[in-house]
Amino acid sequence: MIPSHVLELSAFCLQSGIDVFYASPGSRSAPILLALKRAGIQIEMIADERSMAFRALGYSLARGKVVGIFCTSGTAVLNLGPAVAEAFYQQAKLFILTADRPAEFIDQHEGQSIRQTGIFSAHTVFSASIPSTDQHPAALIHTRRLLNQALYACLAPTGGPVHLNFPFREPFYPESSEEFKPVISKKVAVNVIRPEARLLREELSFLIERWNAAPKRLLIAGQMQPDHALSNACKALSEYAFCPVLGDASHNLRGPHGLVLHSDHFQDGFLGSEKSKADIILSIGKGHVSKSLKKYLAENPGTEHWHIQEEGYPADAFGNLSRVVNAKPEWLITKLAEASCFSPVKNNSASESWFDHWIQAEAEIISRLPKLIPEMQWSDLLVTAKFLQNIPNQSILFLGNSMPIRYALWLSEISSGKQLDIYTNRGTSGIDGCLSTAIGIADANPEKKIFVLIGDMGFLYDRNAFWTNKIPGNLKVLVLNNGGGNIFRILPSSSGLPEMADYFEMNQAQSSEGTCLDAGIMRFTAKNEFDLESVLPQFFNQISTSVLEVFTDKEVNHSEIQKFRSRIRQVNGK
Repeated sequence: MIPSHVLELSAFCLQSGIDVFYASPGSRSAPILLALKRAGIQIEMIADERSMAFRALGYSLARGKVVGIFCTSGTAVLNLGPAVAEAFYQQAKLFILTADRPAEFIDQHEGQSIRQTGIFSAHTVFSASIPSTDQHPAALIHTRRLLNQALYACLAPTGGPVHLNFPFREPFYPESSEEFKPVISKKVAVNVIRPEARLLREELSFLIERWNAAPKRLLIAGQMQPDHALSNACKALSEYAFCPVLGDASHNLRGPHGLVLHSDHFQDGFLGSEKSKADIILSIGKGHVSKSLKKYLAENPGTEHWHIQEEGYPADAFGNLSRVVNAKPEWLITKLAEASCFSPVKNNSASESWFDHWIQAEAEIISRLPKLIPEMQWSDLLVTAKFLQNIPNQSILFLGNSMPIRYALWLSEISSGKQLDIYTNRGTSGIDGCLSTAIGIADANPEKKIFVLIGDMGFLYDRNAFWTNKIPGNLKVLVLNNGGGNIFRILPSSSGLPEMADYFEMNQAQSSEGTCLDAGIMRFTAKNEFDLESVLPQFFNQISTSVLEVFTDKEVNHSEIQKFRSRIRQVNGK
């Protein structure tokens, strides 16, 4: 007989709107599968648990909603770990269920039995084990309470993945005569009303007074998901307060005239100068890719620095936060913009001069970028430039970690004017699930084209992303194959080591050919600029999933990066 508390689970998911699950096959998880499937919940089966979990992560990020995951017991559970950690640092809303053996079988040499209780507790916002029996009414009440507590934590403004472990005793499958379906009429899910995070009038007045008294104000934006309302609020703040908006394109802000996206290219000394020190730094979002920006934050400990997020305490890597404001960023930024619009004019000249200081530096970089592209030799950098020049408007762009994201952010001006939603796995910045995450984003956006810029190591590491019967046709993957981890050539700490080539880069001679052949995916290749110009239109216009693999030389890549970064920083472009 199947435990009735699994029927509580299916009823709970229906009532709370968790209507999509990603899962991997297994026997111990059969009760979860059958309960959810017979309740009419959508289940996407993916053979590889690691890829499955990252795919669910992508779907959750793109939809901004809770997505379920389940798998069988043992080492299958451990394979969820990388995606759980990534979801934790991106605050992605994953509802993770794992099947388990009951406590009396753990550490008793039973197959696929490991210590699963609390296995993800360090990287989830809620973790618990469901009672292994439902013979007592209190066990059902306990199950219901844990389900609701998990969802409450998952949906919090600074929520994230939650994990519920389900120990099951045999039998796992219902008998032919057993009625096994959820009791929909039974109320399981608790409705929660969350007020929007706002400040008291006195608190807001205090912040506005300090804001208006400071002529040099700077908004620094970290990685965020696309948010049209927040973009509009930042645009208003930039215009009314003469407030530059510093960050890189992964913050997904659009519209502000004051966007400063290329601080990595600014001349040495610009960010560290007295002229570039702000009176107030206002920060939103998560982490930053730019080392120059991180250095700027680290070297300004005396600046008044406010971080805005709806709840909780934010990351403070450099120990220079002076104020944490628990409010909805869009709301508070709008209030500050309105206050700036109607503030006395005494600071306007100083604020305008401050604004021009940043915008002129950005404009200088923007003017140089197009002139440098024709000078580039065949390299990853040139391929990325051509790719960004031709990517269709209103696409989604997923950037793989290591060098691909850096190339794209260094050259982000090339795609300016195009409405691109940018996604990355920058929670932990691993390469292990980038392709799978991108496929999950494609699952969630069937009406849009999803472009992936990824390195050969990231592609090969996650090639099981294509080990599935359902590959979305709107996915286009550009693989930069330079024969290994090219980032180690640009890191000062590793580039000069004699062991660099054999022990850091992990030179490899594989390609995407076998993977594409196995998966039935259209594949294009390019080994020079002429090849690229020929195949790019076909790659962009292919109506089904396609991969474009370009082959470059790692030493030329290193040389082109050095030359580019030197030229872009030269005074007056000379």
